[in-house]
Amino acid sequence: RRLNVKVVDDPENAERKKLTVVLSADKATGWVSAYKSLDTDVPVDKERPTGVPLKFIPANTRGDLILRKGIKLKGARQVQRGAAEVLVSVFTRAAGEPGGHGLIFEAYNADTSYTTTLHVGASELLRQVKGREELLSEMQLKDTIEAMLYRLVIKPSAVGGLDLSLDIHLMPNLFDA
Repeated sequence: RRLNVKVVDDPENAERKKLTVVLSADKATGWVSAYKSLDTDVPVDKERPTGVPLKFIPANTRGDLILRKGIKLKGARQVQRGAAEVLVSVFTRAAGEPGGHGLIFEAYNADTSYTTTLHVGASELLRQVKGREELLSEMQLKDTIEAMLYRLVIKPSAVGGLDLSLDIHLMPNLFDA
């Protein structure tokens, strides 16, 4: 699209000028023309993939929301342009399942619309809390997760996205008895 602007003499008044503005749109651009230019002569494979996938992927890969808060993450400033704050949501691994069985950490940057997810299993949760199972009980889980957020690290991914991890070396005495 472009605007064509011309200054011409006004035919009704010889002492005045007239400004003419016309919006020109190229009809050969846009998704409709791109769709029409698709080559439909390319043959389609007769044996197309059908059936059950090799690994089951549930439609909903996160359970109940436990915690959601905006935090500053270690490494976030390297990854993002601007603010180092992201919105972190923590879910159980399945709806109705206790958080001690596994958690899902999800970090979202509203400026870049990047989202990254970290699935943490029960054995890694126990390692993070130094084997103290009572910290993963329903009564203490939210406080434990808030403390674990100090260990959350965000890094640029090799494929262009973001990687999220829990670094046990950050605040190593966090869960000492």
